[in-house]
Amino acid sequence: MVNVAEKVKKELLPWGNVMGFRLPASLRKLGQFEPNEELQVDITTDGLLIRKNTTDANVHPATIMTTNGKFVRWGNSIGMQITGMMKAIPKFEVGELIVLELTSTGLLVTKFLKSE
Repeated sequence: MVNVAEKVKKELLPWGNVMGFRLPASLRKLGQFEPNEELQVDITTDGLLIRKNTTDANVHPATIMTTNGKFVRWGNSIGMQITGMMKAIPKFEVGELIVLELTSTGLLVTKFLKSE
């Protein structure tokens, strides 16, 4: 996993498939996530923490539920697509801006908060 944090602002796109989620190829490569690799997704009210499927990984402290997922192939860098369940708890809306932050523990997906 990468030790350097990388933040990117993207748009959340509609997607009805529950088989996996999609991420722009540039972030998938930077995070060293392979297509169809088994991953853990910690779902919180603030967002998602997507991490490698390892038993020794620490769960995000505010996790409401953890689910398995896979990245599926997608070469578009327009935005991110996630399943309905992953969208519901953090209350992500289609078309809103989100922040994708690549850290040493995984990929953190949160809402983009405008500064007043």
